Amino acid sequence: MNLKKTLSLLLVMLSLLSVFAVGVSASDIGIQPLWDNTRIISCRVYVDTDGYGYAESDVFGHFSSNKIEVDVIVYEKNGSDWVYVGEDHVTSNTNFCFTSYQFDVSDGAVYKADFTFTVTKDGVDEVIEKTCYSE
Repeated sequence: MNLKKTLSLLLVMLSLLSVFAVGVSASDIGIQPLWDNTRIISCRVYVDTDGYGYAESDVFGHFSSNKIEVDVIVYEKNGSDWVYVGEDHVTSNTNFCFTSYQFDVSDGAVYKADFTFTVTKDGVDEVIEKTCYSE
């Protein structure tokens, strides 16, 4: 095989590999939604050594976001049902909001928290919902 054909074949193979590699890596890490008002959202539910449970979240809006509202509702698993524990509502008039809702826990129980985040920029609300579970 001459050098020109070998290089052409090598370039085609590398091109194909890069297309497949990008496709695989995108599915492996998951694709982050493209939000207009929101940069980062994280949430967690855990039981601490102090005997209480916590449903917490961090929300970072884009730099021009000027209001963030967080609603969280906590449930305890009872058999196959989720039983209401309590809820909290927090509003921040900046582009960052941290929430920490404390609740009473039962020994060995599993909890979930349904979060609704409303991030406002230029008068437009962006609503994002997430559910987090305790371990």
